[in-house]
Amino acid sequence: MRGRDINLGVMFAILDSNSNHALSFSEFRSKVHQLEMRLEEEEILALFKSLDKNGNQSITFDELIDKF
Repeated sequence: MRGRDINLGVMFAILDSNSNHALSFSEFRSKVHQLEMRLEEEEILALFKSLDKNGNQSITFDELIDKF
């Protein structure tokens, strides 16, 4: 695993609050709000959908790696 992937792995683990190896929209939105990112609900949803490549309503680590 490359350094960048390790950093993304740490970030993913922090975001994955229930440790099920997938980020639900609820988890994702909660973390966006905790980070005070000042995104509108529609923007959060658009970002989530752009990361959820297979459209199964969750983001896996592999999907995150593909985006970054």
